[in-house]
Amino acid sequence: MGRVCTECSTVVGDFQLYREFPGGVIKLTRCDACGAAVDKYIEYDAVITFQDILLLKMPAYRHLLYNADIHPSVYPKLAMMTLLCNAYIKQQSAYQNRAETGDFALLELRFYASLAVAITGFIAYLLVGCSLVKMFSVDRNLTYRKIGQALILTSFAQLLAVAAAVWGRDAVQLLSFLAELLGIAASSHAIRALSKCGQVQAYSIVVIAWLVRYVIDMQLVAILLEMVS
Repeated sequence: MGRVCTECSTVVGDFQLYREFPGGVIKLTRCDACGAAVDKYIEYDAVITFQDILLLKMPAYRHLLYNADIHPSVYPKLAMMTLLCNAYIKQQSAYQNRAETGDFALLELRFYASLAVAITGFIAYLLVGCSLVKMFSVDRNLTYRKIGQALILTSFAQLLAVAAAVWGRDAVQLLSFLAELLGIAASSHAIRALSKCGQVQAYSIVVIAWLVRYVIDMQLVAILLEMVS
C-alpha cells in the first residue's frame, strides 16, 4: 500500500515525500490532484503531530497510517502497554468499593485476572472491528493486518486514562469512560482514513466492536469478582 496525500487521500505511490538539498534544506513534494504538500507533517515535530491526532485531524491520521515509517515491533509493544493499562483500570474500577487488603498475593491475583479480561476483550474488539471494516471498506485491497495495526495505534487513549487515574483514583470510572470516548473517536477517524467509508459508518463499526468488548468485559468481571474477592 503506497503513500497518500494527507489532504485529499490521493495515492501517490512510493515516490519520495520530499527532496533534500545541500545544507539540510528540504522541499516537500506537491500533490498533482490538490496542489497541497503531500505530507506537511514531514516538517512537523512529533509532539505537534500527536497534538493533531488528539484533535482528530484527518491529515494527521493519514500521515500516521500511510506515510509514517513505524517499525513493526511498535505494534505488539503498544498493544501490551494498552492491555496493562486497561487491566490496571479494570482492577481499580472492579475493586474500588471493596475493602483494602494488604495481601500482596491477592492483589497480584486480582491484577492477573483483570489482565485476562482485558486480553479477551481486546481480541474480540480487534476481530469484530477488522471483520466489519473489511466488509464495508471501499478499498478492496485493504488487509486485516493494516486494519488491526490502525486499531492498535488508536488505542493510545488507555495510556492517557491510566495516567489520569493515578492522580484521580476517586474518579477512575469517569476517566476511563472519557478515555473510551477518545478511543472511539480516534479509531473511527483511522477507519475513515483507511477504508474511505462515511463518518456514520465508521463510528457505527467502532461502536459495535466496542459494545462487543464491553459485554464480554462485564460478563467476565462479574465472574472474577466472585472468584477473586
